[in-house]
Amino acid sequence: MADTIFCLDIADDAVTGVLVDKSSKATVVTGCGHAELRGMPLDDGVAQVCQQAGFTGGACRLSLGIDFFSIRNLSLPFSDQKKISQILPFELENISAAEIGTSLVDFLISGTYQKGTRIVSASIEKESLTTLLSTLENMGIDPDTVEIRGVRIAVRIADALAEDCVFLDVCAVRTGLIVVSKGRVALIRSLPFDPTTGGGRRQVGELGVLVRRTLFASQIVDLDRKNFTICLIGDESGQQEVATQLASQLGVKVKSYRLDEQPLIKIDSAVNQVYRPLQMDSVFALALKSKAKNGIFNFRKDEFKKKKSMPELRAILLKVGVPVALSLVALIMYIGYDYKMLRDKQQSLQQQVVQVFSETLPEVKRIVNPAQQLRVRINEIRKTYSGGEGGTGYSVLSLLTEISARIPMSYPVVVKRLVADSDTVRIKAVTRDFNTVDNVQKELEKSSYFETVTISSANQSPEGDEVRFELKMELK
Repeated sequence: MADTIFCLDIADDAVTGVLVDKSSKATVVTGCGHAELRGMPLDDGVAQVCQQAGFTGGACRLSLGIDFFSIRNLSLPFSDQKKISQILPFELENISAAEIGTSLVDFLISGTYQKGTRIVSASIEKESLTTLLSTLENMGIDPDTVEIRGVRIAVRIADALAEDCVFLDVCAVRTGLIVVSKGRVALIRSLPFDPTTGGGRRQVGELGVLVRRTLFASQIVDLDRKNFTICLIGDESGQQEVATQLASQLGVKVKSYRLDEQPLIKIDSAVNQVYRPLQMDSVFALALKSKAKNGIFNFRKDEFKKKKSMPELRAILLKVGVPVALSLVALIMYIGYDYKMLRDKQQSLQQQVVQVFSETLPEVKRIVNPAQQLRVRINEIRKTYSGGEGGTGYSVLSLLTEISARIPMSYPVVVKRLVADSDTVRIKAVTRDFNTVDNVQKELEKSSYFETVTISSANQSPEGDEVRFELKMELK
């Protein structure tokens, strides 16, 4: 299921799994399992945990115990992450026995200083990671991420407490220590302490000494000011004694932590009896969004980067293809609509051209190409009059243009007839009243074409609804 994540943790001596449902606002644990290896093959232990948790397939995130990794704190004289990625393998080769190219390396920036950057680097042998991933792949498990056990929950604890935090995972044979300072993973170590072997206060006291020495050497937290909290998770056995002893030795707050105390994080009632928070919370945290300011280790990179399966490719295709297809359909519809609008507009303009042509040349009945036919007719008109021999040389079109330009559009004048010779132009027209006739005369007198403009006649029609007039214009 797309909304279900199987969180799997593999340590030297045990396998733990938590099945998480993220289909609603709340993140809910719906299954869990734990198997002690104790000589059992890894694939049998994983199969047992999958059966207990009810995992049959789907998304998976994997964490490995700290002892799978070689972890170093380094300072480099630059801060560019790309440059750090290029230089880091050579830096590690100088301080480790492994040859360059045989280990997969990842890093987090833990802080900066005036001359450079502090980083936490972790490396794992490629051969070991290949074998592990192959074993899981044969079981139908292909994890999206490969992380270091406890890092996610350590960051979440520090964020919840809003202070620096020392996280102790006392679940494995070697207790893990992770320091989160100012929201960044700053230190990861493995300590030789197993609370399940007994030994009482003396052994717990040795753990306190190890923790103090490690923190003092790192100089990340202030042991004198005691401005940090120690949080315990892991095996329940001996937890209370460990907490009491550490609080007494280091003088700081020591507490256990449960994820289900946070809002929108729940344990399903069906698994509530078998879910052990101190042992399984660090695995459950793999399903939660990281709040680390410097990110999270992930060793599914480079040649180990997860390849998309066919179901995932189909899901991506559906997620991307459907919106693209809808956009394409919308584009086609828009183009079709736009084409229809342009075609309708073209037809309307063609009809208007035909209408103007019919009004201008009503005697022409066969209309094929109105624009071309009108152009031919204009050329013919131009040839019919040029002002006569010794005349002004004005063409009919120029006279019509001048008269039309001089008579404002607001004057209701309809020219019925125009007669022109070499010196004179006469027009007969109809308007509404005598004032308009006078106004037309005054406007035409302003023309540079005419010497004089005279009203030859102006009579009201028998019906009394219009004035018929004639103007005589002497050409210059």
